Amino acid sequence: MKRCIFVLTILGWTVPVYAQSISSLSAQQAQVEKQRAELQSQINKLNTQINKQETNRKDVLEDLRQSESAISDMSRKLDSLLDKEQEAKNDLSDVKEEEKIQQNILEESLNDLAEQLKEQYTSGISPWSALLSGKDAQKIKSRLYLP
Repeated sequence: MKRCIFVLTILGWTVPVYAQSISSLSAQQAQVEKQRAELQSQINKLNTQINKQETNRKDVLEDLRQSESAISDMSRKLDSLLDKEQEAKNDLSDVKEEEKIQQNILEESLNDLAEQLKEQYTSGISPWSALLSGKDAQKIKSRLYLP
């Protein structure tokens, strides 16, 4: 009987403690559940922000790729224009050189013509009268000192 009383006494102390433990555990569980829900909400917000940032990053990378492509195209066009400019400068240089050559030829021809006219004037022979005389053209030419 002492044993029964002892067990009942212990049960009497344990049941309120056990009931208090259960209610404390329930409160803790509710608090933990509330914290879990808050954490889940924060995780969802962070995931949303991460997704937005990833989308923005992808957009920026695409813009960067397009800019790099445009720069590359412009660089190729610029290189092409620079090549054409150099070709035009080379052609201009060639034309100027040819102009100098032709100018020298013209000056030589004018000098030769002036020399011939001077010779004809000093010799008293008119080229027209020599041609109209009916004489051999080769002889006339040699007399007039024509090249």
